[in-house]
Amino acid sequence: MLANSRSVLLPMIRKVFPTMIANQIIGVQPMTAPTGQIHTMRTSYAPRPKFTVLSQRNRFTLLTFDATWYTISCGIDVRNWIIETFPDDEHILWAENQDQDVFHCVVEMHEKVYGFLKLKWS
Repeated sequence: MLANSRSVLLPMIRKVFPTMIANQIIGVQPMTAPTGQIHTMRTSYAPRPKFTVLSQRNRFTLLTFDATWYTISCGIDVRNWIIETFPDDEHILWAENQDQDVFHCVVEMHEKVYGFLKLKWS
């Protein structure tokens, strides 16, 4: 009789008292205070730099003499800023590389242009 009543009562107890079963399976502790908040975690990505320096070298030209030139990889917004800020100095203080795609440009620039670039975009 006892075994038969246990097989009938145990499923009923599991349906009626699920918290008791949870207490037996995993460790459940009461909260210290009532809360009405739900906490979520959202992922965020670090911002990408506007430009990166690919190389730095000394270059001799007739107009710039011994100056440091930087080769940078940048986005379209930085490229457009260089074109707008130094429109008459193309091929003197900066030159755009032809091997580029829609999203990134490669520009060689004089140290003066690089100084303004760092002030504006860093």
